[in-house]
Amino acid sequence: MQSLIILKVDIGGYHISSSLVDLNQRKILNYSFVREKMNSKGSAEAIIISWADVLKISLKAAPNSKIVGIAIPGPFDYQNGVSWMLRLNKYDSLYNFNIKELLMQRLYPLVKDILFVNDAACFLQGEVFAGAGKGYNKV
Repeated sequence: MQSLIILKVDIGGYHISSSLVDLNQRKILNYSFVREKMNSKGSAEAIIISWADVLKISLKAAPNSKIVGIAIPGPFDYQNGVSWMLRLNKYDSLYNFNIKELLMQRLYPLVKDILFVNDAACFLQGEVFAGAGKGYNKV
């Protein structure tokens, strides 16, 4: 069976972490892990450039991985990739920007799709998929 590898990203108020994940083996590919501090009060352009640079480093480890899943705090339009964060002391400069489009511009042709999920919901999904909740019917 061929491995399905995607890039998973966690964006927090002061950091960004990214790593490739083998979905068939349910494992993080540690050699692709990158974590960088973020200035979440910077300009929209500086933030997007920093995020894209981190993602590119992880993607170098598996250049055929074209799907990116990003865990990001809200408020955020997860379906369309638009930030609604404002007056939260982080990422105000991204308010009403289409983050998906901005990242795709910097990551094409390495990436063909970017999906966004609430960071807390993504944490729980990860625990059910491969962590402490794996194998349980209720978590």
